[in-house]
Amino acid sequence: MSSTYHVRGIVLRRETWRDAARMYTVYTREAGKLLAVGRGTRKVLSKLGPHLEPYGLVDLHVARGRRTETLCGAIMVRPPDPLASDDRRYLAAAFTAEMIDHFVKTGDPDPELWRLIEAWFADLASVPRERVDARLSAFVWRFMARLGYRPKLDACSECGRPIRFGEARFLPVPGTASCGACVLDERALVGCETLTQRSVEAICRTLDGAAPAPSSVEGAAFASALSFMEARLDRPLSSLPLVRAMMKAESYA
Repeated sequence: MSSTYHVRGIVLRRETWRDAARMYTVYTREAGKLLAVGRGTRKVLSKLGPHLEPYGLVDLHVARGRRTETLCGAIMVRPPDPLASDDRRYLAAAFTAEMIDHFVKTGDPDPELWRLIEAWFADLASVPRERVDARLSAFVWRFMARLGYRPKLDACSECGRPIRFGEARFLPVPGTASCGACVLDERALVGCETLTQRSVEAICRTLDGAAPAPSSVEGAAFASALSFMEARLDRPLSSLPLVRAMMKAESYA
């Protein structure tokens, strides 16, 4: 087995690690989630450091180690400049990077998940600012579904009747929907959001991948995506309250 290898990835996180080094968390196409040390990357004149900015797309030369991998080389393929220059895009990038780091285990490459994540960061850098929230909502639904957390929205969880007309109540904890006629336990109603039929259909199309990400999103559909994801966390995400504050500051179609 070669002592070094090459991967392409998205930098999710960096943190201080011994002396002038940093520890980087990167989601890669070839190796899944990777933890690697960048020695000397905190130095002003570091050659590696500028290529390892968070949320950038990078090509990496990695050396295997007994306890941790080491970054030997890095080339920035797509810089994160458009994200860093816009607070809304940057928050969306920071939130999704934290979410990916939380849910995805080290190693275990997944080509479909890689395509979803890489396309999201590429899209985020170019999509019009007013469409960031809709794209973020779509990414959260698709990401959770890819991990095996797919909500059931086609029928009422209580009476079993198809939800085709009128409004539906989305229940984030069980990940199901109910019609307005059924009486629910208070615990099931935690984080409940009322969705219009248009929102239910849009979420289903998003999950099926049958349509491109929407250009707009209703506030309840966005809130449902966040609550559904939050119900499956085993620890809080520091960026989630900021995303919710951003959502409440806007009006939705």
